[in-house]
Amino acid sequence: TLGHAAFLAVGAYTSTLLILEFPWPKLLLDWGLAYPISIIVAAIVAGIWSVLFGLPSARVKGFYLILTTMAAQFITVDLIITQYISQIGGRGQAFSLPPGTIKVGPWVIDSDLKVYFMMLVFVIFCTVAMVNLLRSKVGRAWVAIRDNDISAEVMGINVVKYKLLAFFAAGFIGGIAGAFWISNLAAISPEHFPWFWSLWLVGVILIGGAGSIHGAIFGSLFMVVIMEALQIAVMPLGDTFPKLLMDFLFIKEAVFGLAICAFMIFEPNGLAYRWWQIKNYFNLWPFSY
Repeated sequence: TLGHAAFLAVGAYTSTLLILEFPWPKLLLDWGLAYPISIIVAAIVAGIWSVLFGLPSARVKGFYLILTTMAAQFITVDLIITQYISQIGGRGQAFSLPPGTIKVGPWVIDSDLKVYFMMLVFVIFCTVAMVNLLRSKVGRAWVAIRDNDISAEVMGINVVKYKLLAFFAAGFIGGIAGAFWISNLAAISPEHFPWFWSLWLVGVILIGGAGSIHGAIFGSLFMVVIMEALQIAVMPLGDTFPKLLMDFLFIKEAVFGLAICAFMIFEPNGLAYRWWQIKNYFNLWPFSY
């Protein structure tokens, strides 16, 4: 959707408010369970919030689906969070997270290495969960609706119900991501969740391959590697072309747009399709049939 940054924001703010405002029992604080519990609650709240925007979107598709999901960004981040949620506790726009706030069990998440390993745990957990979900009755219904929603309805699949479940799953994962992201921030504000993030996520899916877990992973890796390589290539030129560094953000956005255009023209099925071809080749090797 084009409102996915809003679901990250819901997860991040729910987790932050629970940690800072909720009167946690001392036992849970001592055991480092406040943050893990806040992640679960944040994921559920983000999932429910996603379903609320899924209700008017369940019977539309294509361009109209894009417009209805885009509304989630402006209503959630630009209106509710900026004008109301950010004012809770008299903090103003930014919610500061004191050192030692993010704690999982006996471990305080206070370094990049710890954040990385926690991210790795979340990625593995979410990937395994989604792989198993896609193999279930719900996942098979999603595939049928994706391929042909009219045929799926004829087969007896409740299209609206399963579309709303898809919205919940997307919001749930987005809520986990948002709640995790605060572990890497000293303060959280609405500016951390611009609409461009939603566009970036859609671009990642287009590059990696829509409808595939492999596609989400490949698309993310591709974009991160490309952006890091671009930064490494541009930084040495800073002394010779100082304006190049000033315009680096616009260069990144231009490269992002060009990458999407190139994949849409030359590889519309994304990187996941290439992975499928390579895997099939080795499955059949040394025979060609």
